[in-house]
Amino acid sequence: MQSCVVTLEPVTQALDEAVDLRFLPSGKEPSDEDPDGPDEIPTERGVMELGEALAEQLSLALDPYPRAPGATLPALDAAEEADEPAPKRPNPFAVLKGGKP
Repeated sequence: MQSCVVTLEPVTQALDEAVDLRFLPSGKEPSDEDPDGPDEIPTERGVMELGEALAEQLSLALDPYPRAPGATLPALDAAEEADEPAPKRPNPFAVLKGGKP
């Protein structure tokens, strides 16, 4: 469960994502020969880290900015913002204007 980026309400998602993984034998490094091929996951001492591989796939499949149904951002009133001038901030480099002594 994730939070809506607009209202912070809980948002549920259903995922139906195909996962294509290839676990490599110990000592074999992943190759970049086929970018469309399965993700190659190296193993250490014959142990496959299936949980870590699935967690990575899940994080890629989830919506990074979920919204609750009907959630909308409030419209900015351009006329209201134009009436208020931006506050004048001091230039942080003004102290360097004098040069080296």
